[in-house]
Amino acid sequence: MRSCGSSQSPASPPQRKETLSQTVGHHATVNAVARTVPQRELRNANAQVIDAVVAGETFVVTRNGVPVAELRPVSTARQSFVSKAELQALAAAGPHIDSAQFRSDLDRVADQIL
Repeated sequence: MRSCGSSQSPASPPQRKETLSQTVGHHATVNAVARTVPQRELRNANAQVIDAVVAGETFVVTRNGVPVAELRPVSTARQSFVSKAELQALAAAGPHIDSAQFRSDLDRVADQIL
């Protein structure tokens, strides 16, 4: 520490603060290349890491150099609601099924005694 009138001792060099981009590495995954981030750096720069995940990046978190977790964007590819109009469009594009022929085919192959 410096106080008034004293100088910093030469035995203690100034500490270098690394940025997220300087401390993360790269880890190959099946689908893409994920950046590795040590657990300590994740703790210290969590806002930067989460911002990068929101932007689409994937991170592999390491503890003592060993991968322990993966941070990746949440997949929103699956739709939970299909509108009536979308369902009608999908049905119209599909094959036409003749109900009489379908029933005849079922009667021929299914045991009607059950």
